[in-house]
Amino acid sequence: MKRMRGLKAALSILLLAVWGTTSPAAPGPSASGEPGNETAPDTPPASERAEAREPDDQRRLPLEMVPIPAGSFVVGTSRENSDDRSPREVKIDSFLLDRTEVTVARFAACVEEGACGPELFAGYEDDSRCNYGAPQRERHPLNCISHDGAAAYCKWAEKRLPTEAEWEKAARSGGESVYPWGAEPPSCERVVMSDHSGTGCGADATWEVASRPRGVSEHGVFDLLGNVREWVADWYDEAYYRDAPATNPPGPGDGSERVVRGADWLTSPDGFERGATRRGHAAPHHRDPGIGFRCAADMP
Repeated sequence: MKRMRGLKAALSILLLAVWGTTSPAAPGPSASGEPGNETAPDTPPASERAEAREPDDQRRLPLEMVPIPAGSFVVGTSRENSDDRSPREVKIDSFLLDRTEVTVARFAACVEEGACGPELFAGYEDDSRCNYGAPQRERHPLNCISHDGAAAYCKWAEKRLPTEAEWEKAARSGGESVYPWGAEPPSCERVVMSDHSGTGCGADATWEVASRPRGVSEHGVFDLLGNVREWVADWYDEAYYRDAPATNPPGPGDGSERVVRGADWLTSPDGFERGATRRGHAAPHHRDPGIGFRCAADMP
């Protein structure tokens, strides 16, 4: 009997020894004395684990861009005496669009690399409404930029300006509404505009991009209306909506003015009436405190 108890005790000691070498160590303080990380050292951070679970096609997308799905939609309206009349259905292939308008900080990176020149703003250096070089406006949309300057930035970023039809599809979320967010009328809760409080919703300037989450589109694009109007790739032709191809209309082959879409921080409520169907136009060298841009790209 004593021999049996001795064998059991020896076996218990052996099991404890084996357990001690294979069980995980208890969390403890780090070398600095701070509470230790209870995650095993070889466990990737949560952000990396989440990225690893994303489909490959989503992981390849630039973080600052969102995919706009392919599909058909009706461009223009039936409103009389406007160049967006003659509504018709067009089909657009899927593409990528910048989530926000190009900011001062992003454009400054292009200037630092020598691909975009500060001379683009010659004559506007002292205009307080222009954001480039203004203090504390790094996250504001770049404005006072010509069409040529906008196209140069998009080329440097290995992107392009969106076509007019692509822009409208994104701004209408592919549906019938003339506003990116739905049917509700625009206000300073959704867009940066001119209202009873003054221009720029009382700020007398643009706001930081993505400052109006209630105005975001169905696809997650900010400020398609308000803050600044946006250059697109197309030459302007008053009759183009009527004559354009039914699939991926590229815009007229030439012209004297480029298309500007949307509305800006200087636009009154009446100017938002046509919403995402509103077509503007200006000479390619034109610069304006109310005009900026965003880039597009083909799907990878």
